[in-house]
Amino acid sequence: MLGVVAFHLWPSALPGGFVGVDVFFVISGFLITGHLRRELLATGTVRLAAFWARRVRRLLPAALLVLGFCAVVISSPSLALLSALPARVKEIVAATSYVANWHLVATSANYFGDSNSPTFARHYWSLSTEEQFYIVWPLALLAGVAFARRLHGRSPAGMLGAVLLISLTSFGASVWFTEVNPAAAYFATFTRVWEFGAGAMLALVPRLRARGSSSRMICGWLGLAGLTVSFTMMSDTVHLPGYAALLPVASTALILAVTTGGSWWFPTRVISLQPFTFVGKISYSLYLWHWPLILLVPALPWWSGDIAQTTALLLVTVFLSWLTQRFVEEPLRSWPWLVRARPRRTLAVGGSAMAAVVVLTIGLAATNLPHYLSARSALADLRADPTMCSTPSNESVDACSVLSSDGFAPAASIAGMDAPDSPECLAQFDDAEPRTCTFGSDDPAAPVVLLIGDSHAFQYLGVLADIADREGWRLTTALKGGCPWSTAKLGPEVPFARVCDQWRENLSSWLLTHTPAVIVTSAYSGTQYSVAGYPSRTDAAVAGFAGAWDSPSVAAIPIVAVVDNPAFPTNPNLCLLNRTVSNCVVSRESAAPAPDPLTRAAEARPSVHVLDNTDVFCDDAVCSPVVDNRNAYRDPNHLTASFAASLGSRLTLAIQGALPTHGKDR
Repeated sequence: MLGVVAFHLWPSALPGGFVGVDVFFVISGFLITGHLRRELLATGTVRLAAFWARRVRRLLPAALLVLGFCAVVISSPSLALLSALPARVKEIVAATSYVANWHLVATSANYFGDSNSPTFARHYWSLSTEEQFYIVWPLALLAGVAFARRLHGRSPAGMLGAVLLISLTSFGASVWFTEVNPAAAYFATFTRVWEFGAGAMLALVPRLRARGSSSRMICGWLGLAGLTVSFTMMSDTVHLPGYAALLPVASTALILAVTTGGSWWFPTRVISLQPFTFVGKISYSLYLWHWPLILLVPALPWWSGDIAQTTALLLVTVFLSWLTQRFVEEPLRSWPWLVRARPRRTLAVGGSAMAAVVVLTIGLAATNLPHYLSARSALADLRADPTMCSTPSNESVDACSVLSSDGFAPAASIAGMDAPDSPECLAQFDDAEPRTCTFGSDDPAAPVVLLIGDSHAFQYLGVLADIADREGWRLTTALKGGCPWSTAKLGPEVPFARVCDQWRENLSSWLLTHTPAVIVTSAYSGTQYSVAGYPSRTDAAVAGFAGAWDSPSVAAIPIVAVVDNPAFPTNPNLCLLNRTVSNCVVSRESAAPAPDPLTRAAEARPSVHVLDNTDVFCDDAVCSPVVDNRNAYRDPNHLTASFAASLGSRLTLAIQGALPTHGKDR
């Protein structure tokens, strides 16, 4: 688990640290199946209630302690964003119920791509997968034993047959589902069972283990080498847990196949050194604590995130993990009042504790409900009266000062709620069909303005709908999250790249029968395009925009390309919770790097009109999350709807300048 922690703290230093979860699953399968095998051979059966009670005493105390801590944090206005409260409550309840992985699947989460809204209990997905394994696995083994006894009375053969059948089925499903839907496959239980099964095979077939001196040395060092490659060479461009997971899984199995002992330079002796055993002892609590603390510290007024502070955070996490292991895990696991009683007492206490955490989470959140509801009402008023950040001549005005340090709205804690209305108009990651929505005039002769693009085009939906009403235009939208209007393919690290390609093809077909008067588009500048055939990702983006704009169906249509707004490395609202605006700015070079691909693609294309709002957010040196006392951002790179409304005059003038005298939808 130390690899996972290091990956979350320093992702560029250990890009494959996330495979620590795969290692964990193999080890769990080995240990648990070995225990079940020994009990079955000794008694002829497995006492399911006793087995589950031991798992409850081992896993629940520390897990519920950390979830209780998370419940307190998400309900504290000075530590967490109120706008995220409903979603955070749901995820903590899901984690407490050990269905966090399926909650993430249901909400279309992406382990590598959801930096806009990281969640305090997301790491509980692996614990949920493990707990689901503990519930089903002994039942599956007992079923295999019962079937084998009917045939020839050999219990071990039945267990082995069950493991082989389940593991092979799971591996096939893992390979297929990882190809079809990699984001969901990462969290799904059935795509991970074969990793537990790999460890289980070693536990059930002792002859698979290396016993000779040479074989132990070779297996051990090959396993360590494989894990080193996995941790250092893998990255988010590799989709797990399909074929790619074979390397960390096989490497872990090789290490587990090595029996203990040997010379000092044997791998088993190396990993049994005191620092490694200490980390192993606290690894469970370390995994539980590290992620909530990583998400908590950006809200602290003194946090800068440099190497010294992140190292200190790691040390604090280790100390807190040791305290939890010493004073929570060990005492409750061996508490005589539970150990000596029947399993149902442990199960009842565990269930009651889970219910208590759910009640605590909902109760603490409920104390913020009046503020949450009033904030939603205030946001509606704010959008209705935006301060325009330009004059009719499309020039910036003094009121839109970049570094205002006075009060601002919406408040940092609620800015995340200031999203565009009509979310149904944005096709989600797994949706390949264009969703068209219409706003504004019903007059058949009204000029049609078509808004195309990803969520960075969607953020202008509200203000463009208002403009369409005011100007007598008809606004039609074709929007998809994570999928810019471009011919450039997304990189292999993007889970929904294939769906994006399908959406673009469907959009092209739709455009053949619809001719708007003008097209408005924008795109996230941080989109991960494939660099195959291009010198850089920027060159790929430029070529992709040009390819979309030059397609025969739209080549004659004027286009307004809105340059993407500056982006922040983390959610600026976490910084604004406890710090002044001037302490939350970032350099212009990092927030709005030049050259801009939309601007470059528009060169030598007179039909493309570029609207660049960068100077609204930035001076020559820095970019600010607050402009003219308006909080401009609801996450690291999306604008608040109220601030987007303040850009209305700029958008109006840009569209009027591109709009031909006549133009309507066919």
